[in-house]
Amino acid sequence: MKKYILLLLVFAAFSCTETKKKSNTDGDSAFEKVSEDYIKEYLDWRPQTGVMLGIHKYDGKLADYSKASIDSELARLKKYDKILSEMDSSSLSYKKYYDWKMLRSSIKNEIFTIEDLNVYAKNPIF
Repeated sequence: MKKYILLLLVFAAFSCTETKKKSNTDGDSAFEKVSEDYIKEYLDWRPQTGVMLGIHKYDGKLADYSKASIDSELARLKKYDKILSEMDSSSLSYKKYYDWKMLRSSIKNEIFTIEDLNVYAKNPIF
């Protein structure tokens, strides 16, 4: 009888572990999709950064710093900030959780740069 109880406990522990791994994988894949979309759109608005990273599809392109373009970028940043804030971070694996934190921090920094520092209106380079 003890063998059956032990076997049942081992099976229960294994199935709980598998469920946790599956949910982490689901959360990780959702985060990866969001982060890949964000990075693509980030580089589309900042093609010089793409060139510095060695992505040749951005060669010869320049950023548009018009008021409408900056407002559009700010709206996009806020959209991704909302998506990431609504994401269940507890469903992410250890590595993806820290990627999630860094991406959220980066987005908040970009929003701060545009809204509060107003660099695109104050800095003559732009």
